[in-house]
Amino acid sequence: MKKVLVLCSGNASRSQMAEAYLHVYGEGYGIYVSAGVEAREIDPMTIQVMAEDNIDITDYQSKSYHQFTDQTFDYLIVVGDEVQEAIPDVAIQASKQIQYPIPDPATAPKSGEERLRYFREIRETVKKHILKFIGQEILPQDEALIA
Repeated sequence: MKKVLVLCSGNASRSQMAEAYLHVYGEGYGIYVSAGVEAREIDPMTIQVMAEDNIDITDYQSKSYHQFTDQTFDYLIVVGDEVQEAIPDVAIQASKQIQYPIPDPATAPKSGEERLRYFREIRETVKKHILKFIGQEILPQDEALIA
C-alpha cells in the first residue's frame, strides 16, 4: 500500500479535492491524506463542486503539514506553485515528489456564476491529474492496463 500526502497552501480546496479523488478511485491501494502549509477552513464552494461529482467531503477537516512531519510517505503531491517556496524541502519525508501547477481557487471571483465555473475548472484539473497519478503510480501494472 502506498502512502500519499497531498499538499497545498491552505488545505481548503485543491488538496481536499485530490484527497477525495484518491479515496474514491484509489480505494484499497493506499493511505491518502492532505494538508496545507497552513490549515484554513474548507471553502464551501469546494464542498459544493465535489458534491456535483457525487463525492461528499462535508466531514473532511483542514490540516497543517506539521501534523505529518514525523511520518514518511511514498509520494508527496504538491498542488500549486506557491507551495514550494513556503515549505522547506526537508519538512516532509517522501520517496518521490510530484508537482502539479494548479491555480489556487482562493484567487477566484468572490461570488456568482463565474466563481462556481472557476471552482469546477479547478476540480476537473485536479481530477485529471489524480486519475493519471493513480493509473501510473498507485494501481498495480496489470490493473492499470485494464483501467
